[in-house]
Amino acid sequence: MSFVVDVLQGREYLEPGPMDRSDLDPLLNMWRGGRRKDDLHAGFTEALTHSDPAVRAAGVMFFARMRTEPSDLDVLLGLLTEQTALYEGVREPWFGGADDLRSMLASAVASRTKPGHAAVDALKSEALQPGRAGWVIVALVGLDPAWVRENASVIITNSPTALDPLLFNLQMRGVDMSSFLQELRQGVDDAIVRAGIQSALGDKAGDVLAAVFGS
Repeated sequence: MSFVVDVLQGREYLEPGPMDRSDLDPLLNMWRGGRRKDDLHAGFTEALTHSDPAVRAAGVMFFARMRTEPSDLDVLLGLLTEQTALYEGVREPWFGGADDLRSMLASAVASRTKPGHAAVDALKSEALQPGRAGWVIVALVGLDPAWVRENASVIITNSPTALDPLLFNLQMRGVDMSSFLQELRQGVDDAIVRAGIQSALGDKAGDVLAAVFGS
């Protein structure tokens, strides 16, 4: 058993920093500081499939928040696609987030995925699942923008909250928002589209609403 698991389960003590809120924080700070990185990596990898959900959550949060070796993608992808039950519906106890471990694991996969990798298809599948697109949609815009545009109506209908990060990202990329949103209206409820415009587009929202809805 690794020292990471020992810390997370209270068998070993690490002095917390002044801003630390949990036993996970000192471990993350060690990684950021470049200390015991091999031990930390091995320990958090072990934690990913630990029987204790809190330890498992710490493993997922480590890989979702920290930059690690590119080879970790294959491990994370295998867990997302083959051991989903370990993460779906499991909440993280460390910082009180509302999203489950599956969403965070998908985010960890998304942040490491490059075009052409098998993970792209897994992320597309995730984006089409109800309530799952928000953590992967921005990565998919970069990986396969044509696919995102073609499937945007299904994605947003199933995950309305994904519209906000999608629109913000498309705006940053210089996409014609009026054209995209007029297409989106063909398959998405107008109330969702309006809310997304108002939330994501800031001082440009009024002009875009007028262009898309004519008022």
